[in-house]
Amino acid sequence: MFVNPSIILTTIVGCLALASSPVMASPTPSSVLAARGWIGGVDVDKACNIENGNGWSAVRVGSSCYDWKCQRGSERRDVNMAAACVAQYGLTLAYAGCKGGIYDWACYID
Repeated sequence: MFVNPSIILTTIVGCLALASSPVMASPTPSSVLAARGWIGGVDVDKACNIENGNGWSAVRVGSSCYDWKCQRGSERRDVNMAAACVAQYGLTLAYAGCKGGIYDWACYID
């Protein structure tokens, strides 16, 4: 019995294509980078503790985007939302943006 070599080659190439399919690949930061755009929200409490150490909490002092502060006791500090995005998502190119009110902060990547 003779098998056509082109059928064997086609079968091998097809199997290799399926094995390297993106459907089978696990998500990685590079796949997030390829998606571009919105990557998620900002955990402001976490940002306060990363920037200032444990014991800080996020507080609202108004309703605009820039009315988040980190507070411990009576001391208040500004929140670095861009640094929060980098720390939260582990992507050095991440940045923060706010489109409206205090709860409209999100992290993005270009």
